[in-house]
Amino acid sequence: TNKADIIQELKKMCSKKSIFQTTSTLQIKVVKRARSLGGNCYRLNPESRSVLNRVLCLWGVSQWWGEREDERPPSSLTTLLLANQGRVTYPLYPIIREQKVFTCRDDLLKFEAAVRLEDKLETALATKHFETGYETYIQIKAEYEKLLDDKEMMDRILLLPVFLRKLTAPAVLLYGLSRSVELLEKMKKYSEAVKLLENLLDTDFLHRYRGAWYERLCLDLENHLKQPMLALEKIELALQDPMVRGGRRLSLSQRIIKICRAKKNGDLDGKLNEFMEKSDWQDPGSEDLPTVVISGKMVSKDGVTGTKSVFILTKDGETTYCNVEELVREHYKDKGLYEGSHAEGAVLNSILTLLLWDIIYLSEVPDAFRDPAQAYPLDWDTDDFYPRRKNAIDARITEIGGMSKEEVCDQLIESFNSNLNVCSLVSWDRFRGPDHLAGLVRCMDPGKLALILSRMIRDHRTYRSGLPDLTCWNPEEERMLFVEVKGPGDKLSYKQILWIRFFNEIGIPSEVCHVDPTGSLDSKGFKRKSPKKGSPKKTPMKKTTSTTKTSDFVDDDDESPVKSNNKRRKSRGKKNKKSAA
Repeated sequence: TNKADIIQELKKMCSKKSIFQTTSTLQIKVVKRARSLGGNCYRLNPESRSVLNRVLCLWGVSQWWGEREDERPPSSLTTLLLANQGRVTYPLYPIIREQKVFTCRDDLLKFEAAVRLEDKLETALATKHFETGYETYIQIKAEYEKLLDDKEMMDRILLLPVFLRKLTAPAVLLYGLSRSVELLEKMKKYSEAVKLLENLLDTDFLHRYRGAWYERLCLDLENHLKQPMLALEKIELALQDPMVRGGRRLSLSQRIIKICRAKKNGDLDGKLNEFMEKSDWQDPGSEDLPTVVISGKMVSKDGVTGTKSVFILTKDGETTYCNVEELVREHYKDKGLYEGSHAEGAVLNSILTLLLWDIIYLSEVPDAFRDPAQAYPLDWDTDDFYPRRKNAIDARITEIGGMSKEEVCDQLIESFNSNLNVCSLVSWDRFRGPDHLAGLVRCMDPGKLALILSRMIRDHRTYRSGLPDLTCWNPEEERMLFVEVKGPGDKLSYKQILWIRFFNEIGIPSEVCHVDPTGSLDSKGFKRKSPKKGSPKKTPMKKTTSTTKTSDFVDDDDESPVKSNNKRRKSRGKKNKKSAA
């Protein structure tokens, strides 16, 4: 939860009417309390504030790009204050500035103006003021086209490394155009959205978004403009694009299957076979993944959406309420895997950072570190990171793969203790200490760990997400398991499918655990039957005391079990009324 979310919740709470008629409303009390805590507050006039923002931009330009704040100070100011007070420490790293991002004051002013426009668009999207957003989109488009006409500036920007281009005005405006796609789709301007997406794909700035742009383009062409053949042509181009990777490729493959098998599109089986016969075809399904089902009593949501599932857990005569992850955690504790962390990618990303700390932070790579408060290099999560450190990374991965378990653990513990609580890519709060994390590493063969780290460090942008929710282990028995937890109505993402598939290919135990709300109770205390629609099929894929299912993958158009169950309730209600009549 960030500051903006807290402010919105406070405003929402204060707007609620009370049944008690009092002169001192909740809003008055909150404002009074805030004033007593804040003391004297002063609002800078826009011109003075703009000067300070520019100073902060030059101090930490990489942070300032993502903030886009309007009525409150940028968080880089908070970062500066915390760093100066010694309350936050950053890694020691060499700052080597070779490239000039802003060659003159005019470049900085253009960057600032671009960020303001993009921020205005974000505000319009958040508040659903689509007409205002559309006017802003037209402004962003006009400003971007004007910058494109400045050939001297564009040639200079294109000479910058890809990871530094995002710190320029054209890149910020391009990001604004990318966000405008959502605006146009919400306004049902699908033809305009398609044209914008095609223009975005002709640019050479934000490579990381190319997969997402292709996805939206194909979706709009098929679903809204009813042009399935053109959508397939665009997918074919996307699959040839080296910037479209990982889960994006599986998503596009699933789109191919959906288009070719839709009755409304005629007989396209031949086209589907063409795609499936290609050497780079990847199956988007999850039927090959080891999957188990456990039962849990769930408290009914009574039709309320957007809330997390709550389960009733009874153990040793005590009844508690927990979320789906805690329920699954208890299940694997009973199987002897008593240590665990529900941290998704934080566990492996922390191991990666600790074992490759010197390469990530101490490599003398020009422009990777330009500011005094960076938690990671600027080229992290870009295609520039690995090639610029290739020899050092390859040598380190090979070294880790040839170590014994104890040697890997010793180096992990040493790095953990040396850099403890430094603001970095390590999630320090997820671990009780270095021995806690080392206990997990001891459960993995160093050669297999090296394969995982190599996959992540070579293309971190693609593989940083989709890692299983739960990591369970037993350090004494040197057993571990990655578990992707799926509650009622949840489905696997394509990135999760790829990771689970990869773990099992290299011999690291990994599975999907689906929680079936059989025997759950509604708010009135009646038993709720387990939904039948979309329920997993049994398969002898894995011997376990729990029921096993073939797939937890659900297509976007499938009806959720909760909706299906609600329909049955309504149907029963209608029958009872007829009987009474």
